[in-house]
Amino acid sequence: MRDIFLSSAFRDFMDVREEICDLDNKRVWAVENERDDLDTRKGASPFLIVDELVKQIRGSTAFVCVLRDRYGSSVFEDAESVSFLENEIYEAALYHNDVHIFLMEPFNPDSKLNGLLEII
Repeated sequence: MRDIFLSSAFRDFMDVREEICDLDNKRVWAVENERDDLDTRKGASPFLIVDELVKQIRGSTAFVCVLRDRYGSSVFEDAESVSFLENEIYEAALYHNDVHIFLMEPFNPDSKLNGLLEII
């Protein structure tokens, strides 16, 4: 059963995500391994993606988030909106008591990511 939800910026972060999944590929749920169709570049609706991510977060027993300087991809690409990453972190804050956030060095977040971290 995949009960650990992996959260991070998605694009330009696949090497780290793959290494984390390889630590215990039977327990770690990562969208690129479980639902590679959930990609806006492949035509998936942002609403469908967010719904599935929320479902997986709520069904998991642990939430692991790895952050670099990236805020993540905007849910509505060209429009100013929350990122998928931000949505995942908010959901974890609401539904989990087993949340682990790791910061990768060098860590120099932009103002959006810094603001999000201050909130949580």
